[in-house]
Amino acid sequence: MTSSGLKAIYERPGGEYAELGLNLYGGCSHNCVYCYNKREDRTKKRYDQPTKKASLPNIQSDLMILHGAHDKRPVHISFVGDPYDMSRRDEDRSSGILKFLGGNSCSDSYTRSVIKTFRAYDHPFQILTKGGMLAAKDFDLYGPDDWFGSVRSFL
Repeated sequence: MTSSGLKAIYERPGGEYAELGLNLYGGCSHNCVYCYNKREDRTKKRYDQPTKKASLPNIQSDLMILHGAHDKRPVHISFVGDPYDMSRRDEDRSSGILKFLGGNSCSDSYTRSVIKTFRAYDHPFQILTKGGMLAAKDFDLYGPDDWFGSVRSFL
């Protein structure tokens, strides 16, 4: 439909999983042998801090453009990196049983803030992660057109 003017969200016509993508982080700690995006620098980049391109203002601007164009194609978060990378040092990472039951602290993780932005525009998203139950604290934000998948890491 339209990808003109988008800053963080990008188009992947005929792409695997979704036609629209959003990469929150520039790297990943998993280092899977099968990764299609296997580059030497991929594991050396900061996987614990969001990329500049994927700032909340850029994401919000992109969602406004998509909303104005009536483009409701789901956005896949993330083709590069993992929104719930198990090695990420989230300041607000819950511990014990709370990490599985939605025990969020006062400050939201960056991934949760991004999902809240998607909810504000009622725009569908999908997440594929190796982080498994780390994502459970955000399940309360999922709508009927969103989906979640978790895969096992094969090193």
